[in-house]
Amino acid sequence: LSFADNDNNAGDGTVSLQDLNMVLRQLKLDREIDLTQDDWSLITEHGKLCDSKDRIAKCDFILILRTQLSDYIHRNAAVAMSSASNQESSILSAIKVLLLLVEENVVGGSAAAT
Repeated sequence: LSFADNDNNAGDGTVSLQDLNMVLRQLKLDREIDLTQDDWSLITEHGKLCDSKDRIAKCDFILILRTQLSDYIHRNAAVAMSSASNQESSILSAIKVLLLLVEENVVGGSAAAT
């Protein structure tokens, strides 16, 4: 996904829902991903990450990816914990705490500027 001036976007360093869907289709995944306007609203924090044209900048796109990946990891950890033994549950809890610390440093720390 390029945020530069090309055929995929407005050439202003931003990306729209349509741009993102076009790129997702080009990935030729086993399961096609087609984000809806509701999906877009959720991942852009109900438009808070969008500009006046409902487009996102590169830094916000990176934030969205990090958030979605974090949510995915946390969901999978919760599912794993529900069927884990006490020892496995303790290990998963420790991993979850480490994930939270990493997220805090990435979002709140110097890594957020990347």
